Amino acid sequence: MTKRTVFLIFLLVALVAILSFIAVLQSVEQTRRAQETSNQTAVTPTIDPSLVPDTTLTASPAAALVKMGAAQTIDILIDTGNNNLLTTQLGVGFDPEFFEVQNVTPGPFFQNPTVLLNNVDVKTGRISYALGTLTPQKGQGVLTTITMLAKKPTGSTGKTSDLTLLPKTQVLGSSNQNLNSLVRTMAGSQFVITNSNE
Repeated sequence: MTKRTVFLIFLLVALVAILSFIAVLQSVEQTRRAQETSNQTAVTPTIDPSLVPDTTLTASPAAALVKMGAAQTIDILIDTGNNNLLTTQLGVGFDPEFFEVQNVTPGPFFQNPTVLLNNVDVKTGRISYALGTLTPQKGQGVLTTITMLAKKPTGSTGKTSDLTLLPKTQVLGSSNQNLNSLVRTMAGSQFVITNSNE
């Protein structure tokens, strides 16, 4: 082989190496650009805050001393947080040995509500009460008022008679197509019933 042939082979190998290096660099650069583009166009999902459970239901008073034979009024207070509500269904438990439900009425929270369900089961001690409206409501107020008659003393041992908001309690909003309840927290009441002559 002549020096010229060796030189041409060397030049050809160098040229192939340079072209291969340039091709690899371009491939790496295209991959980097594609990743940057996909990172820039990635959509971050946003959650509508009105669909996140944010409603609090609280029985008021939280605790009370009641005389036997006296009526006790319990307000179910609502704070919707970020939720816009159309419908509520309350499941309320009470002890029928100690209390008799006299009345369940809508509070002023909903404007012009329709009572969809009003059922009191005196044997099991369950109230099922549902309200609805056509105009979504947001804010705080009295959702429902329950009036109960204290039937007999709870005893001198400090025993209480509880009013509980049951897990079947639901609140639904205006954008709630999946029908998941928007209740975040619930709190009931405790009562001590004393003799009327105490």
